[in-house]
Amino acid sequence: MMPGPPTAPDRAGPSDAIGQASERRASSERSGRRAELPPGLPDGLVALAAARWRRAEASTAARTDASGLVVPSLDDGRLEALLVDELTAPLRLEAWPPPTLPTPVGDGWINDEVIDDDRDVLDALLADRGEAGPEAVAAAAQELRLPITPYRRPTGAATADVGSPTDGPGPDPASEVRPRPDDPPAHDRRRSDPVGPTEGSRNHRPVVVDLTSHWAGPLATALLARSGAEVIKVDPDCRPDGFRRRPRLYAHLNGNKEIVDLDLRVEDDRRRFERLLGGADLLIESFSRRVMPNLGYDPDRLAELRPGLGLIQIRAFAADSPERHWLAYGPGVHAASGLAFAADPTGAPRPAPVAYADLVAAITAFAAATELLADRSTPGHGAPRHHPSGPIRPIEISLAGSIAPLVDIAGRRRAGADAEPATGAPIGAGTEDDRG
Repeated sequence: MMPGPPTAPDRAGPSDAIGQASERRASSERSGRRAELPPGLPDGLVALAAARWRRAEASTAARTDASGLVVPSLDDGRLEALLVDELTAPLRLEAWPPPTLPTPVGDGWINDEVIDDDRDVLDALLADRGEAGPEAVAAAAQELRLPITPYRRPTGAATADVGSPTDGPGPDPASEVRPRPDDPPAHDRRRSDPVGPTEGSRNHRPVVVDLTSHWAGPLATALLARSGAEVIKVDPDCRPDGFRRRPRLYAHLNGNKEIVDLDLRVEDDRRRFERLLGGADLLIESFSRRVMPNLGYDPDRLAELRPGLGLIQIRAFAADSPERHWLAYGPGVHAASGLAFAADPTGAPRPAPVAYADLVAAITAFAAATELLADRSTPGHGAPRHHPSGPIRPIEISLAGSIAPLVDIAGRRRAGADAEPATGAPIGAGTEDDRG
């Protein structure tokens, strides 16, 4: 049993939390301590992330009192500083390893991010199927739930993603990671017996339940917390967030949340989780598509537990793609996108210097969440939010779809055309394709 309920976290006001972060970055630049972006990132990356951020600003600008969120309007310099700060956080905060080099397989390469005991499984697969080529090896590895993707050469325009309502639960290889004996404590603000927030509590700040791990989902929910949301992260000791192995980065992404140790396979913990949902406005999850239905929490069941609950699902690949069930981290999505060949379409691929796809997906999910919460708010200071009845329509954000405008930019550059990211489509516009 964990210690009793923690005290409420000390934090700056919502606009201050984000504004101070961007000011620290700008101050570092003025003093000559600028952290440069690593080489090898796609053209248009920061501009695309900034365009997504501006949507979050716009969604709350006119409805701050009602939505309970404050997304500060940053000038271009401070916004770029904030985004660069988040993009380089793993490199700044941890002894981050260099990117994994592409593994030659047959006539191509795969992105190999397996760890621990899975290494033996992959080695056996390569010995047996390696000559079949990267696509066949990746498909076979995914059948074994290994996060392997092929390095693909660019083919054409990609389908962009800013969040699309869909059915079904994205990949989270991190859920299989076990803590090492020397792991640091996950966090010092844990609740062993969480009591769900009740309607009208917490000064009408939106309440977000966080079922995400690693980078994209935790960053999206961290931004919501910095903007004024009450975020409760479910991080069970039995299957912890893999970034607990990176304590400074874990604290950066989760230090402004309440963290609860709940195993959703255990009946008592399920009851506690359902009490949390009973007072929540939004649930964000990043499991593989099979996990939530297997746990008994498909959208229909969630609607029974909390009518009108907002639901955002973060995936590696889009719902209508052949890879919809694949597991992948950001570098694996980079490999499959064709962007690894942007510098030299006929040469060897370049691995991602940092998991930039996670950053873009995080900002996209953050913008989708602010729009959803603002749309459901009731005008008037302190008024409770409106929870529409009827079925829940999940908003899906895929890492692959989030960076699709960058694939388009690279294609335009290859064709000698003007390259501008397509960032204007509305978030969650209601079709199965992922738009940017």
